[in-house]
Amino acid sequence: MTDARTNGSSEVTTTVLGADEIILNMGPQHPSTHGVLRVKLKLDGERVVDSECIIGYLHRGVEKIAEHRSYTQFAPYVDRMDYVAAVSNGLGYCEAVEKLLGAEAPPRARVVRTILTELQRIASHLLWLGTHALDIGALTPVFYCFREREEILKIFEKYCGARLTTHAFRIGGLQYETYDGFEEEVKRFCQDFAQKIDEYETLLTENRIWVGRTKGVGILNAADAIALGVTGPVLAGTGSAGILEFFFVTVTGAVLCLCVAELATMLPDRTGGCPAYAYFAFKDRFPRSSPVINGVTSWMYWLGWWPVMAVNNILIGGILATLFNVNISHTIKFMAGAVPIPVFSLVIGTLICLFLFIPSYLGIRLGTAFATVLGLLSMIPLTFLAISPIFHPSVFHASNIWPLTTPGGHAFFAGHSWILFLEFTALLTWNVIAMEAAACYLGECENPKRDAPIAMSLEAGYGVFIYTVIPLVFLGVLGLSAVKATALNPGALFGGFMLHIAHVKALQDAVDVVLVLALLLSSLNAIMGPARSLYQIALDGDLPKIFMHKNRHNVPDFAMGLNTVLNIVLIGFGAPAVIYIFSNVGYVGSFVPVLLGYYFLRRWRPNLERPFRLPEWMKYVALFVAIFYFVVWAWGIPLCSAHGCAVGSGNELPQYFIGIAVVLAWFPLWWWRKYRDRVDASLMLPQVNWREPKNERRTQMSMPTKSSAAEPRVEHAMSREAKAEKA
Repeated sequence: MTDARTNGSSEVTTTVLGADEIILNMGPQHPSTHGVLRVKLKLDGERVVDSECIIGYLHRGVEKIAEHRSYTQFAPYVDRMDYVAAVSNGLGYCEAVEKLLGAEAPPRARVVRTILTELQRIASHLLWLGTHALDIGALTPVFYCFREREEILKIFEKYCGARLTTHAFRIGGLQYETYDGFEEEVKRFCQDFAQKIDEYETLLTENRIWVGRTKGVGILNAADAIALGVTGPVLAGTGSAGILEFFFVTVTGAVLCLCVAELATMLPDRTGGCPAYAYFAFKDRFPRSSPVINGVTSWMYWLGWWPVMAVNNILIGGILATLFNVNISHTIKFMAGAVPIPVFSLVIGTLICLFLFIPSYLGIRLGTAFATVLGLLSMIPLTFLAISPIFHPSVFHASNIWPLTTPGGHAFFAGHSWILFLEFTALLTWNVIAMEAAACYLGECENPKRDAPIAMSLEAGYGVFIYTVIPLVFLGVLGLSAVKATALNPGALFGGFMLHIAHVKALQDAVDVVLVLALLLSSLNAIMGPARSLYQIALDGDLPKIFMHKNRHNVPDFAMGLNTVLNIVLIGFGAPAVIYIFSNVGYVGSFVPVLLGYYFLRRWRPNLERPFRLPEWMKYVALFVAIFYFVVWAWGIPLCSAHGCAVGSGNELPQYFIGIAVVLAWFPLWWWRKYRDRVDASLMLPQVNWREPKNERRTQMSMPTKSSAAEPRVEHAMSREAKAEKA
């Protein structure tokens, strides 16, 4: 604790506990803390120097009581656990028991439950608002708030006879049927209450006492918000201000697509992903270092590509659990920084990995037509999600978007906001950069000059549309609180959104099924594509030759099997956002040399034939994006992992350093390949007996005999090199 005291000077003294300071416990028995809060106060006389709030004291032995009661007998106990939210507690308990039993309340019972719980929520908020204003010196609002709260308690009393510890629900349904006039009284309250809110605004919003004692108090900066778990992945972490971040980062991905498209049409024979083009850009100017640049960037690109299957399988597990109402309460946490993963998702993800390995190993191709149809089908649910509020405009609330602020209340252009955006860009880039995958195949088009501009314009435009509009509508429909609550559960996030848009379960299920199919196709590509990347690196002489091994179906089986095993292990990270941290250590960094290579190719070799040529000024845009990606890679990703922005608490430093270790693992593998190449090259030299006379040695070196023991090894090594070169 740093305490500044002015004893005739401006000197600042630092103390842990001074001679005149004491520690005092306030609560949890203190009447102002209601038995739930303990505050450790450091006092200097009557002045509070420091305080530490400790929560979690609301414990009344209910677990032990529950051990000796049936589920039905225990239900009234939960009404007393929070005496200002008895109905809400009862709903949570009943739904939990129903989920365990596989039961479901009737539709009418669910509607009545929702009405009563919402009334309880309003009553609890009124209690807070009135007493909060009272505690800071505004006396009148408590009478206004309790006036409306009394109307809600009257409805509760008529329904079940209780006002405070309201026992409203039973397992499987309701405690009682609604009384005559229930619907009319609820409607009348809702109509009257809307006008009462204006009275609260008049009393408090511009009240000098209220503003003076609340404004600027308890502000959370970006770092504290993340460390305290206030945020979840990207959208939940940046709030409405993040919409502009989504747009900007997605535009950088579109720029990358266009640059890669130009390189792909120039170099149609280069396979294994975008970093393979960096080698061509640097090989003439830097002949000694260009192989290392090629190997490192391609290896980092592979690190960014193969985890796609693990991410997709976790998402599929969450969607299937929601689709079939599977219990996912049983979880496993494998390591620090990881998220506990449901056993169901772990099993489903592992089975999908093994299942998809079979067609990959057998070299089965689904065909262009099938892939095209499935790709279009995958666009349907995403497009529907983006435009769905058009069909039900009342569910979209502009107040959830505007003004553009972060969860900590900072404006878009505040300094804290920029740091927050940089951290969450470390997550967002993993999805945005993935648009470049389509550009890699342009070299295989029949007419790249004609097809490249069309394909990349559509790809970039649709990517900007989806990655900007979907976060916008999710935030506008659900609000920041709901997004934060479900940020790590994609099934619940999509399901909650669909419940607001359409109450037709068949439509929700159809969207889920198409999403699962699209994710499966992407997972299949995540086995084959990264295997080709490893094969290309080995073909360039930068990885051991085992990665070039092909089975009788002409597929790189070793590389494919390695990708499958690694994805099964990676599912243990538990959440896609945690995998993003690990994977982006390679993925974002791999595109810095690619974009720099594009810039230098346009400078060094402007007259090179380019079937698809961008405007000249695009080279400067590419240079800017390269610098931006480098800042994200060198600064944003470490910050994000240190502050735990992927899961909203703790940190993901273990995953970050594992990613660094995987990147560095390329160097010993590269050294081993070079060592083996030298050994193989020495085997190809003729055997010379240096003890023979000089003229006989010359003859032996120039004309090796057929009986030479080295000849079979020479032929074998040459045949391997020839096969590799041909491949």
